[in-house]
Amino acid sequence: MQWPEFFTRSPFARLLLFFVAGIVISLSLAGSLKPAILIALIALTILLILLLVFVGSVPNYHTGFRSGIISSLIVFLLGFVNSELNMLHREKAYEAGDYSGYMLVDITDIPEVLEKSVRTFAKCLAWKPESEWKHASGKVLVYFEKDSTAINLRPGTRILVKGSLKPIRAASNPFAFDYRKYLANRGFYHQLYLPHGAWTIIPYKGIKPVRAYAQLMQQHLLETYRMTGMDRTRLSLLSALTLGYKNDLEAATRQMFAEAGVMHVMALSGFNVAVIVLALSMIFCFCNRSLPGRIFRTILIVATVWMFAFVTGLSPSVTRASVMVTFLISGKTFNQEINTCNILFATAFFILLISPSLVADVSFQLSFAAVLGILILHQPLFGLLSFKNRLAKAAWQLFTVSCAAQFSTMPLTLFYFHQFPVYFWLTNMYVIPLVSVIIWLAVVFLVVSFINPLMTVLGKILSWLVFILYESVALTESLPFSLIENIHVNAVQSVLLFLLVISFALLLMQRRMNHLWLFLSLLVIFELSSLIKNISWHNQRAIMVGALKNHTAIHFVEGRKAVYLTDQPVSPKDPQVRYAFDEYWIRSGVKEKLQINLLLNTFLNDPGVSFSGKSHSVWLGRNRLFHFCNKCIVVLQDNCIYSVASDLPLKADMVIVSGNIGPDMISLRRVIDPAIIVTDSSVKYYSDKQWKKACEEGGIAFWSVNRQGAFEIQMR
Repeated sequence: MQWPEFFTRSPFARLLLFFVAGIVISLSLAGSLKPAILIALIALTILLILLLVFVGSVPNYHTGFRSGIISSLIVFLLGFVNSELNMLHREKAYEAGDYSGYMLVDITDIPEVLEKSVRTFAKCLAWKPESEWKHASGKVLVYFEKDSTAINLRPGTRILVKGSLKPIRAASNPFAFDYRKYLANRGFYHQLYLPHGAWTIIPYKGIKPVRAYAQLMQQHLLETYRMTGMDRTRLSLLSALTLGYKNDLEAATRQMFAEAGVMHVMALSGFNVAVIVLALSMIFCFCNRSLPGRIFRTILIVATVWMFAFVTGLSPSVTRASVMVTFLISGKTFNQEINTCNILFATAFFILLISPSLVADVSFQLSFAAVLGILILHQPLFGLLSFKNRLAKAAWQLFTVSCAAQFSTMPLTLFYFHQFPVYFWLTNMYVIPLVSVIIWLAVVFLVVSFINPLMTVLGKILSWLVFILYESVALTESLPFSLIENIHVNAVQSVLLFLLVISFALLLMQRRMNHLWLFLSLLVIFELSSLIKNISWHNQRAIMVGALKNHTAIHFVEGRKAVYLTDQPVSPKDPQVRYAFDEYWIRSGVKEKLQINLLLNTFLNDPGVSFSGKSHSVWLGRNRLFHFCNKCIVVLQDNCIYSVASDLPLKADMVIVSGNIGPDMISLRRVIDPAIIVTDSSVKYYSDKQWKKACEEGGIAFWSVNRQGAFEIQMR
């Protein structure tokens, strides 16, 4: 079986390709596979392994093509089965329901102080549902009622709690960020709320987990930073850059760095580890002359990298980067010609073998794509120009590294974040050197922190450098046209963009006509996919009752225009509204043509949307009647409609209940004959329960946005 040269030189690339394909197919099925089929697939995998051994043992028999096909299928099935078993474990955890009673819990992370509560992560050790304790093993998201004791909890603290574990809620709106899925990828399936008096600290002097000691070390270093007297903005930025602690980072600072194209410096993963490795490699470059010297340098670099991972709390992203660097540096020590791409693929393969769900983790995807892009794209880009001046050469290298990382992660950033920073190349030119200096100066600062005069001087310098970093990024972000927003690429287009980047790299490296044709062909396919998406947007018609805590949020979507009805004056830039609906607006293509109206106002016909509303009528009162794409929708806000009688009830395709109006089905059906009743997010729990019971008794379809998430009707 003939493979492209790249795959021939990187055997783990072949393994990873089929392994990831198996995981992706499994995730797309969303755990719908029956156990019997899964057992059959496991048996098939074992049979294929035996067949591969048999074919390989036949003497004088060319097995390259056959063994390649069989081994690829085996790796695909391993990825698929491994992912299915992982999801089976997850579904069992969700199906287990609520756990109530006493629990013994260990705090594993530094608590994050929220507006009304304190949030942290913990590990459940034991559970007492009735009379005796039972062993338990699971990670839990814990919310404490806010008080000084909860704020001062530390990793490794053991507490006795009385409460109920609840499943973490899935995303309530279409395409919204799914916090449940995000935590499930990290092994968290339940949450626990603890009011005052529901928990107490248990004295414990045993050996704590390694990560608990790492978190305590991180907390100690954070306290050292606080002794410098920096303001909150600088302190939070320094903590994020050097220790990966982002709990105190302001939303405005995050947004500013993201829009400037340098959010990667705060991700605390491959970039920060690379800074440490490059600096140590330059300092100890004289050790390359002999094997003992290279071994000494490798031990020193690997030890420093893992020490850095430890003081940053052994976060998953830094741990992954440290594993890859360990493989890479160790391999280079004994073999100068080692294939760095193959090491990257090997690292990803073994990480996904342990945790297949990480293939859907955004940070894992971004860090892998950035490193791969630098390894593949940097040299071809760097070779486009040559400089004799060392300073110009260094600047060009920095520029090409930045471009390589940005281009390789662009398909993911467009898919997940829908924006592209125009001046990323400019910002990275000064941010990368400046952050590198800040990281190493912070290391020196922490080492000499016991010497007060020196600590004070270094603290002032650090504060000044962080201030320069913040202001310079703010300046670049404020430039006109610094950010292109509301870009939507779907999953297929994201893959096509990856292929375009790869074909462009091949074109730069080999400059063959067939690579140019490949690049142009992919470009045409990408444009065709964009055309198909735009046609789909043009033909879409939808009604969506969204979930927005304590408020009404009704969408009427037609083509690339939409009307958003709400019970409160609201801006599309409001953080709560953006979190709930921004992804829906962008993926529906209506973000830039969104009209926001209040339910209390009179609605006029909109020439762009087949939407009309009626409000001023005696029988309606404060209620509203809408017609949209041949659908009749009634919004109930006022019980005056119960006093109206009609010989011919209005046939309504949907009745949306808003506010605290209670059910009176007999009176309502004298006026309206509803196909379905939907209670929106403004309906209180008790009233919602009453409506559900009344609909069940009356034989009417019912949907609760508070309990079931957003309700959507697609019309074609």
